[in-house]
Amino acid sequence: MKAAWALMPRRVAIATAALLGVALAGQAIAGDGTVGTASLQGSTFRSMSLGRCLLQLVRGWRFPPPADGKTAAVDYPLVFRKDELDAGS
Repeated sequence: MKAAWALMPRRVAIATAALLGVALAGQAIAGDGTVGTASLQGSTFRSMSLGRCLLQLVRGWRFPPPADGKTAAVDYPLVFRKDELDAGS
């Protein structure tokens, strides 16, 4: 996700420097594993720019093709949290 974060517009990254929360991305996975459609089903973030950026990233994801070759609906939580460093780090 770090590489994807680098693609987000600078203004979004600055506005969300203390980014903590969850966005639920609903996706339709096509028979070839590509994301056909994606939408935010819910989010704790207030930034519409961040939502658009997340959807742009999700639409570029690729999954293993569904076993039956049919479109599959998937809800995927995108969780942003602050990791605490170990005392030994």
